[in-house]
Amino acid sequence: MNLPLLLYIKETDSIKYLGVTVDRDLKWNSHISGVKKKASAGIACLRKISPSIPINTRKLLFNALVRPHLDYCSVVWHACSSKLKDRVESIQNYGMRVILGKPPRTPSSPLRSELGWTTLEQRREELMLVQVHRSIIKTAPKYLQELFTKNSEHSSRQAQVTTHGQDNLHLPRPSTELLRKSFSFQGALKYNALPQELKKTKTVPAFKNIIHKLFSNCN
Repeated sequence: MNLPLLLYIKETDSIKYLGVTVDRDLKWNSHISGVKKKASAGIACLRKISPSIPINTRKLLFNALVRPHLDYCSVVWHACSSKLKDRVESIQNYGMRVILGKPPRTPSSPLRSELGWTTLEQRREELMLVQVHRSIIKTAPKYLQELFTKNSEHSSRQAQVTTHGQDNLHLPRPSTELLRKSFSFQGALKYNALPQELKKTKTVPAFKNIIHKLFSNCN
């Protein structure tokens, strides 16, 4: 007689999936700790060799060794707390001081201006808006396209909008704080705030270029 196979699922506080550590409360503490550890290791290597290489090479090495850890799936964990965002931002601040050979307490804003960088929070918003735009122009995967619809595609009962607002993305009424922080809600909210002409951009490279200039001018 064959006995049924019993599967035991072990309860855990977090799980790593495709390089992203998701915790049970979606607080992102474990993932940010991992990001900081990997990025700090890259900066430590850069710091050892920085006296013997020019600034442009240090910048290239930072972008190769550190930047991927800071950017990877950042659209997913962008909804983390301000405290965690500051922890991630401190990594870039440290990296900028190493690149430019500045003392530890040097203010970060002038360093960003010198390097032509934005804050990591602005960079994550750029990446978020690019993903939303890709969804709108149908170059993103279908599951992302389905997250965003225009007001004009909803009935008048679902979206009471002006003619100008019909091209804006539909914002569902958030019933929880998690939904308010989600990519689908925040992405649509920030996309709607962009100039109308920018939203008409037909290609992703052109959109990336314009949105980066827009954020850079905010510094």
